[in-house]
Amino acid sequence: MKKLNQTSFLKLPFLGDMAVSFGRTVFGIVLGLIASAVLIAISGVNPFLAYGALIRGAFGNAQALSNVLVRASPLLLGGIGVSLGIKAGVWNIGMEGYMYLGAIGASMVGILELGLPPFLHILICFLCAAAFSAVWGLIPGYLKAYKGVNEVTSTIMMSYIAIYLTNWVVSSFAPIAEIGKFYPMSKQFASTALLPILMKGSSLHPGPFLAIMLCVIFYFILNYTSFGYRT
Repeated sequence: MKKLNQTSFLKLPFLGDMAVSFGRTVFGIVLGLIASAVLIAISGVNPFLAYGALIRGAFGNAQALSNVLVRASPLLLGGIGVSLGIKAGVWNIGMEGYMYLGAIGASMVGILELGLPPFLHILICFLCAAAFSAVWGLIPGYLKAYKGVNEVTSTIMMSYIAIYLTNWVVSSFAPIAEIGKFYPMSKQFASTALLPILMKGSSLHPGPFLAIMLCVIFYFILNYTSFGYRT
C-alpha cells in the first residue's frame, strides 16, 4: 500500500489581501506623520514632543483609549456604508451628511419615553437612523441616475446642507432641541435608548466592537461572496 507523504495545508488567500491593504494604510499614515512633522517643525515646535502628547492623549490611559474607540465607531460604521458604492465605482463621499441625518433620525425616537425594553428601543433608533440616511442618499442617487449630476459634487454640497440642517434642528426645532441652552443640543435621550456603558468612569459602550465586527464581516462579503463579486 503506497504511503502518502503529502501534507495538506489550509490555504487562506485573504491573508495576503489583508496584509497588502494593511501595508498601504500604514504607509499612508507614516507619510502623513512625516509631512505633519515637517510643518510642526517649521512652526517652531518639536514634532517629537507634539506626537508624544498626541499618543498620551489618545492611549495614555484606559479612559483616553475608550474615548478614542467611541469617537471612531461612527466613522467605521459610516465607512462601511459608503464602501459598497466605492467598490461599485461610485465615488460617494457624502458620509458626513448621512451621519448627520442618521443622528436626527435616531434623536427623534431616542428622546421619547416609549416604555420599551432597551434592546428594542435601541434597535428602533438604529432603524430610524438608517431610514433617514437612506432617504438622504436617494437624492444624489436620483440626480446621478436621471439627471447626470456628478455624485462627488452633489454629495459634497449635500453634506453642508445636512450640517446646517442638524444645527437648526438642535437649536430651534422645539420637538427635539433643548431651547435656550448655551450650546445647541437635543433633549436628553431616554435611558432605554442609551447603549450600556462597559467601563465605569468612561464613555465606552459596545459600539466600537460592533463596528469592528461589521467591518470584518463586510470585508468578507465584498471579497469572498458572489454578491461581492457582482458589485
